[in-house]
Order: sequence, then structure tokens, then C-alpha cells
Amino acid sequence: MRQVAWSAYDDASESFFHTYESLRFSTTHRSFLRFLPAQGARCLDVGAGSGRDASALAARGYQVTAVEPSRGLRALAMAKHRQVNIRWIDDALPNLDKVKTLGEAYDFILLSAVWMHIEPKDRLPSLQTLKQLLVPHGSIALTLRIGDAPPNRPMYPINVDEFIAQATSVGLKAVYQSRKSVDSLKRERVRWIKLVLQPQTEPPRLATVKPSDGAPLASRTE
Repeated sequence: MRQVAWSAYDDASESFFHTYESLRFSTTHRSFLRFLPAQGARCLDVGAGSGRDASALAARGYQVTAVEPSRGLRALAMAKHRQVNIRWIDDALPNLDKVKTLGEAYDFILLSAVWMHIEPKDRLPSLQTLKQLLVPHGSIALTLRIGDAPPNRPMYPINVDEFIAQATSVGLKAVYQSRKSVDSLKRERVRWIKLVLQPQTEPPRLATVKPSDGAPLASRTE
């Protein structure tokens, strides 16, 4: 994830902070609530932004590691969300090197509005990193942005079928996929798809998967 991807968040950190704080975790991520682990588990919030989601997870009794590469957003988040069970780290995909040095595995990993910032060449390594940091029974929850990119923030198109195929190739399976949903900030040309990945119980079958407009591959939809 190149530094230019989050430089816009440094330049307008106050604006982004207040925008993200205007949304509620329990509403924005309602579909993910069923996948939350038992109280006391470890959670990793990658691209934690304003700290809204990290704070909500901490309030539910989790030990949260919040990763945010934008210095401006991270400073504002740390000033507002002061729970002792949130640990803030300046790190980024595809490697999350600083997170790896902690030597921990996580029961729940959240990437909210992050994947569109990951360059295509870094997406497979990013999935490999996330799989490495996940416990065998854990879940990775992602929100995937479908729509036009704003001119001031680097974003890359997301093909959901391609994403699921890449996840499968590293040993992750899609256990939940939502339909396209409207944007919480009411941006007309932006839609979101929510996905939950879990480790496969059997070795992945390597195969070429062509993008398709057909039925979703996940087991459940909303």
C-alpha cells in the first residue's frame, strides 16, 4: 500500500475523522456482528481510520490492535478513543511487518473501506499476510467499494469474483457475501459488498476462475 494512498487522509484528516465518526459500528457493520468472537478475543482493525470500529470492538471486551498509516487520522483517533485495550500501530498492507513482530494471531480481522486502496499487485500478498495473522477458527470481514474513485484519493477497481478466487488460492473461503448495498454517506455512484472469509478446512484447489456476473460464491447473502 503506497504512502500516496493515505496522504490524502493526512491532508484532510479532520474532515475524514468527523465523517467516519458520524457512522455507527453496529449499523455500518450489522452483517458482521454474528461473526464476532467470544469476549476477550484478539481483534485486528486494519485501516482503522478514526478509531470508530476499534473503539466499538474494545467496548465489547476485545483486545484490539488498530493499524492506521495516516498520521493525522491516527493522532485524532488516539486522542478520542482512549480505551486501554486498544493498541495503535503505524503499519500498512501488504506486509504488516510491525504487526507480525508482535507474534500474535487474531480471532477477528476487520478491513473497512480498505481494499480499494490496495494495488492489484499487492492484493495476493495482502491476503497471504491476513491468513498468516488469523487463528484457525477466525474470520476476516471486509467491505469492498464498488464504484467510481474520487480524483484526490488513489483507488483501484475491485472484481469480487477475482477477489474470492485469490482468497481461495491462499486457503481462505468466503462464508458470507452480501448483495450490493447503498453508500452510508449517500454517494450515488458508490455501492458496497460485504464479505467474510474463514480458513478452509481442506487444502485449496488451485484453478483458474474467470470473472462472472453470475450468482455469488458465498453461502449466505443479505
